[in-house]
Amino acid sequence: MKRSGRKGLFSLLGMFALVFALFASIGVASADDSTAMVNGLIKDGYYISDAAAKQLKDVNGARATLATAAKSLKERQRSVKLALVDDATLPTECKSATATNTCSRIVRDKISGAEAVILVNLPKSQISLSIDDRLVSAADGNALLPTSTSGFYNDSIAQNLADLGKKTADKIDATVKTATATGQTIANKQNQADMVVPLIIMAVALLVVLGAFFYLMSTTKTVWRKKVETLEKSASEVSNLVYRLSTDVEFLPDNIRDEVKQTFAQGTMQVTKANEAAREIKGASTITLLFKWGQFNQKQQEAVAQMNSISSTLQRVDRTVKQNL
Repeated sequence: MKRSGRKGLFSLLGMFALVFALFASIGVASADDSTAMVNGLIKDGYYISDAAAKQLKDVNGARATLATAAKSLKERQRSVKLALVDDATLPTECKSATATNTCSRIVRDKISGAEAVILVNLPKSQISLSIDDRLVSAADGNALLPTSTSGFYNDSIAQNLADLGKKTADKIDATVKTATATGQTIANKQNQADMVVPLIIMAVALLVVLGAFFYLMSTTKTVWRKKVETLEKSASEVSNLVYRLSTDVEFLPDNIRDEVKQTFAQGTMQVTKANEAAREIKGASTITLLFKWGQFNQKQQEAVAQMNSISSTLQRVDRTVKQNL
């Protein structure tokens, strides 16, 4: 009975050991799968699978190299993910992918905000690079891949992957800078185009204002030339009439002669004032005449009215002279 009990106990312990080993093996396998890889890339920016690590001579050195590269990329604000993987850590969708770079695109789609993902399937010596085509075209992205993989898969595989990540970030920087400059140029051109219409409107308005100003200046000059001519003509007529009558006034009776001489004196004085007003108007600039129109216009009209008044008086004198001679 004692031996049977011991055998049963050993059998039970063996069963527990088998189950533990089975679950342990499942736990290890599940710890290094596509989900772990994606989570690692999101958290650290790089990932090395267990199978890939076994092919590296210096795993710790490779981790340090990729960690440094991931930190540098993060500091540059470039979301470029680096991974040394194997088939077991790739998403199941990669198995049906026809193109090599399709797998990295599948992984990139699983990481929000990832600009680029570089997967190196170390056991198969394959490189898969996917860059957001809004940043870099597929053709430009493929041009970053090494033309010969013989020198890529060596003891410096981690450094080579880090260098490829840097080149990818450089390419993204260059295209973003170019796109920004192009966008700024387009924006500047648009701003310039938007300014054309207001500038045309301002130019037309300025031309209209200048045209109106020069027209007003020309009209002012013409109007005042005619006003001066009218004033000078009136003064000349009065002056000529005074001169003509002055020779005849001496033959008039004394009472009439004295009155007529007073009229001559008044007429001569008004002619002098009229001529002075004409000279003042002629000497004024067009701008002055424009802004002091009322003042000069009143002076001209008063002088003309005086000439008309004295002319009427002299006309009466002329009739008196003719009647008494």
